[in-house]
Amino acid sequence: MAQSRASMLVARLVDPAPGERVLDLCAAPGAKTTHLAALMEGEGEIVAVERHAGRAGSLVTTCARMQATIVGVEGSDAGMGAIVRGSSIVFSSTRPAPGLEPCSHDPIFAGE
Repeated sequence: MAQSRASMLVARLVDPAPGERVLDLCAAPGAKTTHLAALMEGEGEIVAVERHAGRAGSLVTTCARMQATIVGVEGSDAGMGAIVRGSSIVFSSTRPAPGLEPCSHDPIFAGE
């Protein structure tokens, strides 16, 4: 699956180990989510949260196509409290934190 350098960077920085649980916010269209699943070698759990129903449906399709069977898609708004079960959650989001928006356009972070 084609993916941006930014989504590849997030997955590499999170560096999930097989067996871990990952909370992936703003998960659609699924490049970052499926990359995380591949890095986890199909062991563990990814809770992928996407608030838009159509994008969540596309995310389900992408995960099935990429055989990312450890992904569970939650159609909810992370800002309103995403569904999180258990503990040991590794957080992942492509939405920049306030004040960090310029990083996504900086050539150092973009891999240019």
